[in-house]
Amino acid sequence: MNNCLSIERLKYLSKLIQKKYRQQFQQVIVEGKNTIEQLICNGNYPSEIYYTEDPEKTYKDIPTLQVSKKEMLRICDVDSPQSIAALYNIPVFLEQKYTRALYLDGINDPGNLGSIFRSASAFGIDLIAISPNSCETFSPKVIRSSLGSVFWIPHIVADAAWFQEISATKICADMNGGTPLKLFKYDCKKSVIIAIGSEAHGVSSEIRAACSDIVNIEMTSEMESINASVAAGIMCWSLFSN
Repeated sequence: MNNCLSIERLKYLSKLIQKKYRQQFQQVIVEGKNTIEQLICNGNYPSEIYYTEDPEKTYKDIPTLQVSKKEMLRICDVDSPQSIAALYNIPVFLEQKYTRALYLDGINDPGNLGSIFRSASAFGIDLIAISPNSCETFSPKVIRSSLGSVFWIPHIVADAAWFQEISATKICADMNGGTPLKLFKYDCKKSVIIAIGSEAHGVSSEIRAACSDIVNIEMTSEMESINASVAAGIMCWSLFSN
């Protein structure tokens, strides 16, 4: 266990708070015990671990360095970081075969995007395709809200042309019209991809037009809409339960 973090190393790690450096160096700081342990549990090991207090457990074969609270604050993007953080390489995913997939259209809120990944992991989604105008998947906030699942769920950036050309049953989740979800039947013999848009704008017209089915989630009249992560969670569960 090394108890020293050099000035140059600290400068490098603090740069990773910014998107441009994460993309340049393909590394990111993951903050928080629960997220790090979930990642390790799923076979995703960090390059280094940093702690301000003696960790409750030791991490075999992973370089572990003690840092001050001030140093931890510099390398994390939150005002009150936890006592442990880790350096991870950002994985690169390629398009792959799938039976259950999501297409996320214009999801710009990091908390929503991370929560969608978490639901996708819980309900067996094989692939997530994300429109170019959605937010960065490996921002620290997305990683936290996904509980690290962005590291193991295959995902790609894909535009409307990709969505239009793929061979799959394409379903659009839309709050305005379509078949009520409770009445909709999936054809489980075919690959299925569900398009989810933002709460504010929904799915774009070109994505909607490419879908063979429109499905809506019925609600009481007291609420106009639900956010994208809740809608995605319900759609993922409905696909999983079929």
